Amino acid sequence: MKRVSVCLLALLTVMIMCGHVPPTHYFTLEVPEREAASQPHAGTLCIYPFSASSHLSQDRLVYRTAPYEIKFDHYRRWIDTPAQMLTFKALDYFRVAGVFEQVSLHPPRGQKALILHGKVEAFEEVMRGAERVALIKIWAEIRDHGDQRLLWSGSLESERPITGSDAISIIRAMSESAGDLYDQILNVILKLAL
Repeated sequence: MKRVSVCLLALLTVMIMCGHVPPTHYFTLEVPEREAASQPHAGTLCIYPFSASSHLSQDRLVYRTAPYEIKFDHYRRWIDTPAQMLTFKALDYFRVAGVFEQVSLHPPRGQKALILHGKVEAFEEVMRGAERVALIKIWAEIRDHGDQRLLWSGSLESERPITGSDAISIIRAMSESAGDLYDQILNVILKLAL
């Protein structure tokens, strides 16, 4: 009995010493700023909160090592869900872009406005052999606020290479991918000939 107690005590000591839990790190996107338009168009851009595929409705970083397997990083997390981050970063991006007189989360009354909505379909690190990329894919639609007419809808995607092996390299590539997506949305809006 004494021998069993000593063995259990030794095992418990080893487990306590080896049971170190790594710290959890939290990250946010920092979308590169773009040049502001010289003359804003009349009207408002209303950005409805983006939605997301179910596996992206949480804050853990997502990565893929194979096309059919999704993995979650338990110790590296976003400060918000991908849909919420992309919504608020879009708000910042389009305010700085200066294309509209006003950019808001709420539609205006009695003013000309476009409504942007998106669904985040991919927001992940993808490993393809030795290559690693940051992939963001959204389904977006743009509507006229006045009559709810659909002006444009489609899938937009951006991927950027991840050049380093640390978490900051992943976040930098994700931030650049988000900026690319917002540039694509802006180009669509400008082609609609406001």
